[in-house]
Amino acid sequence: MIFLYTHFGKHRASQYGYATDVYGSLGATPYWTWDRVSAHLNDFRTWLDANKATIKANHKPGGFGNHRKYESLDGWSYSGTGAVVESYVDWVGDNGHVAKINSVAGNSTGQNGFDLLYESLDTVHRFGRTARFDYLMMANKVGLLSGPPGHAHLRSATGPQRGVRLLGTGDVKGSMSPQEQDSLLAKLEAHLQVGFDVLEDALCNWQKSPTTFKPFRG
Repeated sequence: MIFLYTHFGKHRASQYGYATDVYGSLGATPYWTWDRVSAHLNDFRTWLDANKATIKANHKPGGFGNHRKYESLDGWSYSGTGAVVESYVDWVGDNGHVAKINSVAGNSTGQNGFDLLYESLDTVHRFGRTARFDYLMMANKVGLLSGPPGHAHLRSATGPQRGVRLLGTGDVKGSMSPQEQDSLLAKLEAHLQVGFDVLEDALCNWQKSPTTFKPFRG
């Protein structure tokens, strides 16, 4: 479920409609649970491709969240949801999620275990920095990981990096190395204790309108 919520995201209007329709098999049983999808990938991809128009129609004007707005519901295209799901099933492997997490993180805890899993998730199709970070932060919150990361994994980020530079230098284009950015955010998080996911979202939103608060609605 964490993977599906991360992949589809939360749309401003339709909320988690895409995740609901896909996991819930459009109200038919059996649902597309992990056990069913992982055992019948071709069937899932065929079902998705046959029902993508219905899923889209259920959630006009759109269904993917803001950070996932370039994704596709296609079951068989190279960049579609079917390919993403298959790559995720391949990443998890035959022994399930807990075994996969333990095999990657080993006895590592906190930042190191998080970082190892973050790098490992690079093999999941179309799971970039934001998706991997969001997925692991939620996995940590529900107790699948042993601890949160020690930094915000800002490499290749856009909005959050602009926010950190604005915070640190007064200019979204100010000069700050990745190490300086991580150090600044680590100090801020240690003081606020809200989590790096909250900080990066807040900084990303703030840098868009530093002097006038504009709430992010998706």
